[in-house]
Amino acid sequence: MHNLLLGVAKTQWYTQWIKTNTLRADTDNYTRELTFIHDFMKTYESPPWAGRLPTRVGEPAGGSLTADEYKFAVTGPWAIILKIPIVWERFLPEATDDHDKAMRRYERRKNPTAADPKPSPRMVEEEAENFLRFATALKLIVGRAIRKDKLPQNHGVVAQVSSDFCNDLWPRRDETESSLGCAYSLTNLWTTDLNNWTGGALEVSMMREFHRNGAVDSKLHRILANPEASHMYEADFVNILLGAGANVEALGTVQDAAHTELTSSRVKLGQLATRMERIDDSVMRRALFRYYNRTVPQVTMNAREVDPSLGTTPLVLHADTYNYVLLDGRRITPTSRSTRNTVGSSIIQGRFGNETSAGEVRAVLVHRQPGVPNSEHTALIMVAWMKESDFSPLNEDDGGFIWNKFPELDINTWQYQEYENPMDEASRPLIIPLDEIQCQVSRGTIEHTEPKLWITTTLDRFSTSLPFSNSLAGPELDEPIDGTD
Repeated sequence: MHNLLLGVAKTQWYTQWIKTNTLRADTDNYTRELTFIHDFMKTYESPPWAGRLPTRVGEPAGGSLTADEYKFAVTGPWAIILKIPIVWERFLPEATDDHDKAMRRYERRKNPTAADPKPSPRMVEEEAENFLRFATALKLIVGRAIRKDKLPQNHGVVAQVSSDFCNDLWPRRDETESSLGCAYSLTNLWTTDLNNWTGGALEVSMMREFHRNGAVDSKLHRILANPEASHMYEADFVNILLGAGANVEALGTVQDAAHTELTSSRVKLGQLATRMERIDDSVMRRALFRYYNRTVPQVTMNAREVDPSLGTTPLVLHADTYNYVLLDGRRITPTSRSTRNTVGSSIIQGRFGNETSAGEVRAVLVHRQPGVPNSEHTALIMVAWMKESDFSPLNEDDGGFIWNKFPELDINTWQYQEYENPMDEASRPLIIPLDEIQCQVSRGTIEHTEPKLWITTTLDRFSTSLPFSNSLAGPELDEPIDGTD
C-alpha cells in the first residue's frame, strides 16, 4: 500500500505537477494554481482521524507528504478541487495558450542538428478524468470490504488507471523511454529519500523483511499443526507470535480493518454528558414524536391530548445525552458538544431507502419511551440535513458535473449554510437511529461560484451492505464478513 501511495500518488503530484510547474505558486501580479488549492483547503472540514495536509502543500515550506497524507489527499480534497474541478477548468486554457506560444518559438529557433526537444504542455486535459479514476481505484483498494458483485467493475477501474497512466498520461517523458520505465514508476520508492536509502536499497530491505517474516510464519504454523507440539503453553506461545485470536496486532490497513470488523460492534456510545436531561427544545420534541409515529401511532405529545390513539403513551420529556458516539471505531461529535471551531467530526451521510443525504449531527441521545420496545437500548441522533443544490461548480458546457462518472467517490454539492426545515413534513426526519448512518463525510466550500456551494465526499470505510445492529450491546458475528449481500 505504501508502495502504491508513494509511487503513483507521489509521481502524479510531485513529479508530474510540482516539478514541472503544472501547479505553480503565486507571482506578484498573478494568483496561480497552488494558492487556489490552499484557499480551498482552508475551508475543508473533516474528522481528525481522516488526516490533514500541510497548509502550504506543494511548496517547499509544506514539506514532503507521507503515505497516509497522500491517501487522504487523493480520495478527499484533491478529488474535488484538483482535477477538472476548478483548477483544471480554470487554468487549462492559460496552459494551452502558453504551450502554443512555446511551440511557435521552438519552430522559429529549432536546430535540426542539435538535441532540441519540443516543449511539453504544462497541463493535459486527459489527466483530469484519469486522476478521478485513480482516486476511485484507491478508494476501492483501501476500503474495508468489497462486494463480490462489484469485483469486475472495480477490476476494470484499476486496470484503466494503470493503462492510462502508462500510455496516455505521460506526455512529458522522453519518447525513447521504455514502457517498463513508466510502469516501474507506478510502484517504486526510488523517489523516497529515507535515511539515504536510495538506489533501490529501501525496496531490497523491504522485500528481505517480507520473505523473512513469511518463512517464520510458515515454520510456526507447522509447529502448531504438529500433535506433539500441542502442549498448552507451547500452543499459546506460538499463537502469540502469529498474532492469532485476541493477540492480533494490526500490520496494515487491510488486517486492521478485518480485525476491527470481527471483534467490535458497529455502534458504541461515548462519554455520558447529562443523565435524564429535560428536553426543552420544541423542535426536538416534535422530531421525537415524528420518529416514534412514522410507522404506527405509539406516543402522544402530552398527557392532556384530546382523544389519543389507542395504546399510545405521552412523550417522555427527558433523555440521556452523550458527548460523542463511536461509529466503526471513529468518533462522531455532535455540534452541541464540540469544542473545536469546525464541524468536521459532526458531518454524516444517512441512507433513506435508495437515497442518501448529508447533514450535521446536533445531538446524541438515548430516549427511554414507555411502550416502545428497546428504546432504552437504542441510540438516536438529531441531524440538521443540508439542502441539496442543483448548481455545479463547473461550466456546464465543459462537461458539467464530471464526478457523476465516478459514483464511488460520492461527491455532491449543497446550498451553502442552508438546511432543511425540520417542521416541513416533506423533509427528512430530524431524529434517526444510528443504524441509518452510512458513514462520515468531509466538506469544503466552493467560493468562486455565485452563490457559494458546499461540496462533500464520503469517508466510508466499508460497504454499507454489511449486516449490523443498532443495539448498544453489539452482536457477536457468527462468521467472517466478506462484504457481500
